[in-house]
Parts: sequence; structure tokens; C-alpha cells
Amino acid sequence: MADSPRPGDHLVSRRGVYTHHGLCSGKGRVIHYAGSARAGVQGPVEEIPLAQFTAGHGFAIRPHKGRAFSRAESVRRARSRIGEDNYCLFTNNCEHFVLWCITGKPHSAQITISSQAVIGMLAGAAVRAAGGGAIGGLAASIAGPAVVAVAAAYGIYGLARWLEKPPRSAGAKGHARAGKAKA
Repeated sequence: MADSPRPGDHLVSRRGVYTHHGLCSGKGRVIHYAGSARAGVQGPVEEIPLAQFTAGHGFAIRPHKGRAFSRAESVRRARSRIGEDNYCLFTNNCEHFVLWCITGKPHSAQITISSQAVIGMLAGAAVRAAGGGAIGGLAASIAGPAVVAVAAAYGIYGLARWLEKPPRSAGAKGHARAGKAKA
């Protein structure tokens, strides 16, 4: 278990193959994108007790040198999105949310690393599918880079938009990244 978190701290709770992220809002509470924090249950941005956030998994505090926003402003930004229900694993997950609150730049290292792994697997599959011999070698030399180029051109953002369900409205306020407030 980490030290007692302070308001504005980035909290990370390991959940097996992924990590769940939240922002300490003070007094033992955390603001997080529930998203898929609970297996099979989609959820909005919400403020909950720390024990509920960790769900028995513990937590670590991720330091942020050179924050774009003060701790108080980070908490205010997080609270401005409570009720938002536009979770998307690829473009608007719990890690994107917390980093937007602290740095103003939504990013998810988990998704970036996973995307690179998927592109690598696709390239490997193309090379294996090309077979052996001179023809297979030629096909592999063309297919591997071609798969990587196509995957990069299409991008994870395009894949996310293709997979994404229409957002559920919760009457939440929009945020700067969305560009428009919800009606």
C-alpha cells in the first residue's frame, strides 16, 4: 500500500493485466472513469471512496513532475466531468481521464504499448503466412512492412471509432478535449 494520497495525486491500482487510474480528490475519495473498472459494467466518471476504487488491489501514487495544472485545479477539472459517460478503451479511458486532469493532454501508455504489440503480431502473422522459400521470403519482405504501414495509416483512433458504441447521455458536462458540451 502506498502512502496516504493527497488531493491531485494520480492513483494507479493494478488489476492483473491492466491498471486502473484515478485522481485523489481528498478526504479518502477518488474521481475516476468507471468505464470497465467493474467487470462487464460500463460506468461514468464518478467520485467514490478510495477502498471502492482499489477494490482490494492496493494502489501506487504516480508522480508527475512539471504538472500543467495545480493539484487543486486538477481536482476541479476532474469534478467538471463527473457524470460524463463517454468511456472508450482506445480514446477516453481512465488513464486518458487522469492525465487530462493533470497535464491537459489525454494519453494512455497502456493503449500505446498494446497497440504496438498488436501491430507487431499482425506483421509477424503476415510474415508467417507468406511461407518459406524464395517466394515466401519475397512475400515476407513485402507483407510485413505493408501490414505495419496499413495498421499505422488506419491507426488505433480509426479502429476505436469503428468499434465504439454511440455514447450514452448522462447529462454530463463536456470537456475541452471533446470540443463541445453535451446538450
